[in-house]
Amino acid sequence: MNVFRNPCLTGSIAMLVMSGIASATSQQSVPLNQTPAEGEILDLPELVARVKPSVVTILTYDVDGQPAGQGSGFFIAEDRIITNLHVIRGANRAELRLPSGAMFDITGVLADDERHDLVLLQVDLSTNGSTLTIKPLRLAGTIPKEGERIAVIGSPLGLEQTVSDGIVSAVREIPGFGTIIQMTAAISPGSSGSPVFNMRGEVIAVARSIVVDAQSLNFAVAIEHVASMQAGNLRRLSELNRQVTEASDQAQQELARGMAAFLADGGGY
Repeated sequence: MNVFRNPCLTGSIAMLVMSGIASATSQQSVPLNQTPAEGEILDLPELVARVKPSVVTILTYDVDGQPAGQGSGFFIAEDRIITNLHVIRGANRAELRLPSGAMFDITGVLADDERHDLVLLQVDLSTNGSTLTIKPLRLAGTIPKEGERIAVIGSPLGLEQTVSDGIVSAVREIPGFGTIIQMTAAISPGSSGSPVFNMRGEVIAVARSIVVDAQSLNFAVAIEHVASMQAGNLRRLSELNRQVTEASDQAQQELARGMAAFLADGGGY
């Protein structure tokens, strides 16, 4: 039986990975990315080198300060990152780790979209009286084409800055959810919130879900849903969690029903 699942790393697995695998280097060597010129097509190694510095690992903690989970995210402004809402759900506190190993607090939530499992977070990159500058990633202005080559960068199973590539298998409209991108690029627990790039270095989607017991059936939320989010008043993570539990459950059920119908019907509605 196919099971639609969010690839978010949680619990004791996350604790093991964070303590045993994730690297920590000096906070003084934070690189700056150089995003490609608009329309420029890059080969994969060059694309990865340019955009990697703006992709982060997100670590969450419970009320007792114990590790609760792990996901991925990316900068869309110098002090703002995007990830999946389910990555921070239930967290009392969260922080991000840059590719250099430098750690910074996530100060709160600026916007959330329960239906599309997205959240806009504010971060504080100040340290020792100075503020780091991270170049935000560029969002694609159009829906990708089927067959288009793509790449995903994230932290599957805590293996930070992992790159996978593939193609856009399909662009699907899921009842009760909206546009979702089906792709062959591999994602795993911990990949939730990873940016999905086209070969121009633009983010086309946010990695979200996989179909268990299937091959190369991976799904990402179209970037149009990120572009429509509007920042509001800053809220603490604990405030967000009280507000979104019921709505998030409903949104997850709608997506699961839509995908189940799609799979059972052989791909048609």
